[in-house]
Amino acid sequence: MSAYAADAARAPHPAPLTPLGPLAVEERSETRVVAVRGLLDPADTHLWESLNGARRLLVVVVGDRTPQRLHTYLDAQCAAGRLDGYRTLTLPAASGPPTLTQVEQLAEAALAAGVGRKDAFLLSGAGEAGDALLATAALLRRHSHAVQIVADLPSATAAVRAAGRARLAGGSSVRRRRSNVLIDVDALLTQPLHPPEVALLRELGAVAPAPATPAASAIPAAPATPAVRSRSRESALDTLVGMAGTQTRHLRTHVGFTEEVFSTEEVFSSEGSRLDDWLPVGGRLFAVVDDFSPQVLREVGDWCAAQRYRGRLAEFRVLPLTSGPALKGRRHLEALLGIAEDMRLGPADLILGIGGGTVLDLVGTVALLRGGATPYVRVPTTLVGMIDAGIGLKVGVDAVGRKNLLGGYHPPVACLCDPGFLRTLPRAELRCGLSEAIKIAAVTDDRLFSLLEAHHAEVADGRVTPRTMGIISRSITAMLDELRANPYEEEVRRLPDFGHEFGHLLESASRHRLRHGEAVAVGMAVSTRLAVEAGRLPAPVGERLLTLLTRVGLPVFDPLCAPERLWRWLCEDISAHKGGAPHLVVPTRIGSGGFIHHAEELSPAMMRAVCADLAERAR
Repeated sequence: MSAYAADAARAPHPAPLTPLGPLAVEERSETRVVAVRGLLDPADTHLWESLNGARRLLVVVVGDRTPQRLHTYLDAQCAAGRLDGYRTLTLPAASGPPTLTQVEQLAEAALAAGVGRKDAFLLSGAGEAGDALLATAALLRRHSHAVQIVADLPSATAAVRAAGRARLAGGSSVRRRRSNVLIDVDALLTQPLHPPEVALLRELGAVAPAPATPAASAIPAAPATPAVRSRSRESALDTLVGMAGTQTRHLRTHVGFTEEVFSTEEVFSSEGSRLDDWLPVGGRLFAVVDDFSPQVLREVGDWCAAQRYRGRLAEFRVLPLTSGPALKGRRHLEALLGIAEDMRLGPADLILGIGGGTVLDLVGTVALLRGGATPYVRVPTTLVGMIDAGIGLKVGVDAVGRKNLLGGYHPPVACLCDPGFLRTLPRAELRCGLSEAIKIAAVTDDRLFSLLEAHHAEVADGRVTPRTMGIISRSITAMLDELRANPYEEEVRRLPDFGHEFGHLLESASRHRLRHGEAVAVGMAVSTRLAVEAGRLPAPVGERLLTLLTRVGLPVFDPLCAPERLWRWLCEDISAHKGGAPHLVVPTRIGSGGFIHHAEELSPAMMRAVCADLAERAR
């Protein structure tokens, strides 16, 4: 008997996957190309309207000189009250595709310019330096609005052809959900016609090819008169404008429970019920594993070797990583992208992420930057991963001291939750998962909240019981319902943000001394008490929520909760992230949530009262 057959004989029979999904979403990629006369006339509204209501801009100019006409236009918009301000960066023409280092530097410049979630980037020019800005816009806060101005035919053609995808070094790229190209017709028509433009005009069908002659190897001279030049260029512009449009992809994530996810036993199962079913037959597998457990790491290696032995995989690589705050940064992302490039991963291959939210976010970002072309599967090993990080569309890495600043929306093809992993987790990690369950229950599901009140101890002990599975499955279902309604967060008012507005900031400010679930618990406590102070939530109901957090063993206060700091975060960081207003999620009763939309609905005095009350509870 082979080693693999012996392992299979000893392995327990895996239970079939219990479906909880699927999560089906539509991904749209829109390209808008407009050729405009008078584009930079301060009285013209095309450019301002294309900025989509942005109040602040980061303007990036490719080349040696900043166009004065552009500054004059933007200054006029500021004077008219349409813009609050802008910051200009001039980039020299680049000699290669942009790197993630350049993206991070531009993201930092955008933050310094005060560019928030509803603001925009404005690119003047094209080329690889411009690609760096477009890649930054595609990744910053998972998508930031960007408008590109071009003033010559080669740049216009390049911009239109590259719309929909931002290139990065190392063979990486990221899909752009919206591409806006504005062609400055006035500047284009007043420039001399150069040989490269003649070649483009012919390629686009705007100039008839010259008759074949023995001496026709060189590019012919430009048309003789300005009128002919204008008509030829305008014909080319019509062609470029006609290339605008919308592309749609339908994506589907299968979500469910399975047992013994890395069993090597060969059994008949329904499609999608085992990890084996998601293998690319004859393809390559890149497995990234949280090394929290030597046994799990060994099981993953044995499972991959068994699949290779059976001929299901042409090649595999298992990479163990130690989870921690530094893992979700540019350095590790670049390293994993380098491995993916060396393995030549593509649509017929698979990336597998096994671990908690940190590893799953990192792996999802790798899949995103493979152009979205390499499918990936998540196997969450933590309760937070099963309830929250494993099932969503969001992926991202930390940058410039901000959590998940760079990333996107990229669903896995499957998320397989093995409840057996609960037995491997320390109590502190299980409590963090309970924090996420309480979050979604408090604002969407009163029955789930009651289950948590009655049976949270079983979850905190890592026991796999029918009640435990009921809590987890109901939490996942509630999250899936919220995701289906707003998969790309185009609506910034999201109930699953409950506790996360302050929680993300507390987690970063504590330098991750506070675990994610602990920081979210403190955020929930602050928001709940603010809801009581504002008259949005009856005090006894708020007390019930705070009591559950305390009984679970989660914090409701931290020394970082100084009233002045929390008030500043509410008015600045939280509001910038949500487009200019905090839209703070608060419970209105158990199982139902609402929003405090404006900071003016609260006051510094309320925040002081909240902090004093929570500090007293923590003593």
